[in-house]
Amino acid sequence: MVQEGALDAYLRKKGAAIAVEVRMNMCCDAASAIEYLHAIPIMHRDISARNCLCSGKSLKLSDFGLSKKGVRYQMNSSERTPIRWTAPEVFPSGVDTPKADVWAFGILVWEIFCNAQEEPYRGWDGEKVRAEVYNDSLAQSSHRRHYEWDKREDFVTSRLSDVLAASL
Repeated sequence: MVQEGALDAYLRKKGAAIAVEVRMNMCCDAASAIEYLHAIPIMHRDISARNCLCSGKSLKLSDFGLSKKGVRYQMNSSERTPIRWTAPEVFPSGVDTPKADVWAFGILVWEIFCNAQEEPYRGWDGEKVRAEVYNDSLAQSSHRRHYEWDKREDFVTSRLSDVLAASL
């Protein structure tokens, strides 16, 4: 049973009342779900707060409408994609991989800790988001490895669990 409903609405409603430990738990739940899907292998391709459901302290990934089985998917030119959650490497090639889900997970973490009060890259239209993310102008040198998709982590569930355990 999913008592609270969509994560984005829950975050906007509860805001600052949600403890950091609960937010970390949400991140761990999302990471575990994505890691599970990737082991099958399935790419979700639309990870965001609007596509997660929450109940108390637990989070469930939902809306598998864009999901694809496998580890590589070539989009056709007319196919729509959630631009604000799309990894930079997808823009020029139209190729989705599990690494793109990892990028979207990073945006989801941002949404969780910012109470989903605004969409990513607020004030930018889709073309500006595409250009800025693809051209790497948002990257700072200390975060460079996240932009180089082949160096991006496969998943970080165990690290998140360690951080959560240390914070309790």
